[in-house]
Parts: sequence; structure tokens; C-alpha cells
Amino acid sequence: MPSAKKTPELLSIGELAEATGLSPDTLRVWERRYGIPRSVRLPSGHRRYTAEQLRWLRRVAEALSLGHRPGQVLRCDEPALSRLLETRPTRVEPPTDTDGWLEMLRRFDQAALETALRSAWNQNQAAEFLSATVMPLLVSVGRQWADGQLQVRHEHFLTELLHDLLRSLRLSIGVPQAGPKLLMAALEQEQYDLSLQMGALLAASKGLRPQVLGRNTPLAEIARAALEMGAKAVAIPTPLSHSSAAVETKVDELRQLLPDSVRLAVGWHDARFSRRPRSGVRLIRDLSELEQWLRELL
Repeated sequence: MPSAKKTPELLSIGELAEATGLSPDTLRVWERRYGIPRSVRLPSGHRRYTAEQLRWLRRVAEALSLGHRPGQVLRCDEPALSRLLETRPTRVEPPTDTDGWLEMLRRFDQAALETALRSAWNQNQAAEFLSATVMPLLVSVGRQWADGQLQVRHEHFLTELLHDLLRSLRLSIGVPQAGPKLLMAALEQEQYDLSLQMGALLAASKGLRPQVLGRNTPLAEIARAALEMGAKAVAIPTPLSHSSAAVETKVDELRQLLPDSVRLAVGWHDARFSRRPRSGVRLIRDLSELEQWLRELL
């Protein structure tokens, strides 16, 4: 009979991720924010983890699969974690098709819709949750509204629910003690700020410190806030589908108001500019490009 494979004394972050089902990005973010799992650093700077940490993280992963949140689980000692694993919160599987989401929306079933969204969040990384759940849901609602199958009241209901949920998820991740500060704001006369909450959640999941000013923010206020906060970068969502000449002019003006050392990115909602943005402006066309840009800030 072949002998059981022996767990190595120290594991790389890739080996730990494979053994627990937790991504390397997640493990790094947890170490920065919560101080755990605290890695052993080799002279080369590479992270290594012990067999005891592997055992504990497998239990953490089990708790997360039951619907508990990282901010709650990672603060538990062994007895508390054992009690938590005995507590199984009600879990609602996310609908497998758009019709299921829309039916909950038509019923204004806030509890079911929020529970299903949180379940989707628990099963995915932030980028996948936004791109595979939130964005398709918003697109479907927009099409249904355009076809007259949903009304303004439904769209407003979903927008407010998502706004509160995304903010709650971001706060549950926690604020890291270190990490670049990222200022996020919608331009003056821009009232739709759900994009800000999506971008801020993604930024927080990567280990940055997003500072959100919100909607309808004058250019001078954005520039002043960036200086006073010591922001490394500024991110501005543009309107859906395309940009106007007025928006492009505002972006150019903001770039001139910001120091050259402060990076500026705009877009991330299928963004298009009629002309190439001026030097020093990063055009983000979708969430995957936003994710890449955020990694570059670290």
C-alpha cells in the first residue's frame, strides 16, 4: 500500500492556495489587513506557511463556504471557529439564469435578492462577482426597462439595494493599515455613482485604500482632496457606453489640476472616448482593465 503523501514542513503560497481553495491574492490581502495568516519570509522574500496554518485555513475556508464573512471568521480563535462551524447560516443559491434574478426584483423581494447576491459574493472573488453577477444583472434590467417589462421603480429599487450591499461588502473587508490611497469620485453633474461602489469594492479587495467622494464632485474639489489625502491615484467612472465631448474636456482639465505624480484613470463601463485621452490619462474600458490598473498601483 503506498504511503500517504507527507505535507511539507513549509508550503509556498501557491501550494497553500491549491490545498485550501483560497486564491494567493486573497491570502496576501488577509495578511495585509488582518495580520493573518502571517507568513514566514525566506531571505529571497518569498512567503512560506506552516502545516498548522494549512489546517487552520482549511477550517476558515469551510466557514466561508457556509456563508460566514472573512472579517468575522479571521478574528476567531480555535474555540470560536469551532462554534462558528456548527452554526450554518441560511444559504440561498444564486439563480442560474437572469430570469431568477428578475423575478425577485419584480416581487421587490429585498431579503431574497440580497441573500442570493451575498451567496454569489461568497463563491467568487470580487472581480468575478462584479463581472459575472452584478454587471449582467444591471444590463438585463436596463434591457427590460427599455422594452417596457420593468419600470423605473424596479431600477431604482435595485440600484439602492446594490449601493448599500457593495458598500457593506467593502466595509466587511476592512481598511488596511498600509496600501496606496485611491481617490474615487464622479464628475460634476454625474448623479449615477453605482460604478464608484463597484470600483471601490474591487480596489479594497486588492489591498488599496479607496476614498470615495461620491457623485457630482467639482473638479477643483477632486484635485484638492487628492492632495490633502495623499492619494497615489484618482479614478473617475465615465457615463455608460460612451463619453461626451463635455466629459472628455472635464477629464483633460482634471489632469491639468492634478500633480504629474498622481495617476488618473477614467472609464471601466465599456468606456469609449471620441478621441485619444491626453497624456497621463489611463482609459479603462472594462472591469478587467480596472483590475489590472489597480494591481499596478500596489
